[in-house]
Amino acid sequence: MTLSDIFGSREEEAARAVWPDLARQAGLDPEAHRLGFLLRRVSRDEIRILLSVDGPGGPLLVKHAPNLGADWFDRQVASHRQAWAAFEGAEGLGVPKLLVADPERRAFLMERVPGPTAHDALAEVEGRLPRNAILRACGRWLGHLHRSSEAQFCRYQARDTLRQIRSIRWQVEEGDRAVAAPETFFRLADAARDVAQAAGGRRTIQRPAHGDMHLANLMVEPGGRIMGIDFCKTERDYPARDLAYLLIHYITYFGSEDRTRLRAELEDAREVVLDGYDGRWRDSSILTPLIVVELLRIWKSVGHDPMRRSRMQAHRWQRIQSLTDLVLDEGL
Repeated sequence: MTLSDIFGSREEEAARAVWPDLARQAGLDPEAHRLGFLLRRVSRDEIRILLSVDGPGGPLLVKHAPNLGADWFDRQVASHRQAWAAFEGAEGLGVPKLLVADPERRAFLMERVPGPTAHDALAEVEGRLPRNAILRACGRWLGHLHRSSEAQFCRYQARDTLRQIRSIRWQVEEGDRAVAAPETFFRLADAARDVAQAAGGRRTIQRPAHGDMHLANLMVEPGGRIMGIDFCKTERDYPARDLAYLLIHYITYFGSEDRTRLRAELEDAREVVLDGYDGRWRDSSILTPLIVVELLRIWKSVGHDPMRRSRMQAHRWQRIQSLTDLVLDEGL
């Protein structure tokens, strides 16, 4: 048995231990339900355990995040409830209902969505049309979230993006974070800085945002309904930030290695997502810079040692390199 197995067992046991209190707070009999293990995510910054719950209360989910800060926990609860209210009654779109949020134990009890993540749904199909249908539905969900309250018209403030780029670069320069091909990484950081500065002051809008809009945070029910999970923000943000994250997540997992095809696939994915989103808003003036910034951020997350990368990280690394070539040689 490895240390990971030992500590993983302890973390799962801790998650199971919160279930009786969560059940009672929800008015359920804990003994009448069966718990199952779904996911364990443990890193330096995060511990997250997901358990399935089956029984007369319906399919439910326990999420235990014991090292989540109090402010962050409160923000997740508030943003989830805000999103649930925004999607109530929406046809084909939704958010699972949050039944209990226990701040002392950093635990949630909510409805469990039957079906795969959008990422897994995309991995299960082949061909442009089936994948575009899923992407369009994801865009529709995101558009509904962003239009759940009035838009605030403003100008793009590049300073926050520039501060993020400087922080990422500083971590690498100071040795806090090792990256593969650091010289090219710094060139990409310079390109991200330049496109962000060029977009500064352009007219845009702010709306309610998700804050962590990747394809694993959207679920596809058997009937095709799209459900969103893991909300991070209550404040407004540029809609382009959520869209950029969604697009870069898609293209670095599902795009071609060949950069010519990759450009066409990114352009196609952007049009499909925005078509589902609602074609009245395009805001390409800041969407492209934020895609470049997300590319830089994802590069930092890929292991610098090729021998220690997972199969998926190696796959993604090839797409990151091809996209970087596009940015540096031609621009997106």
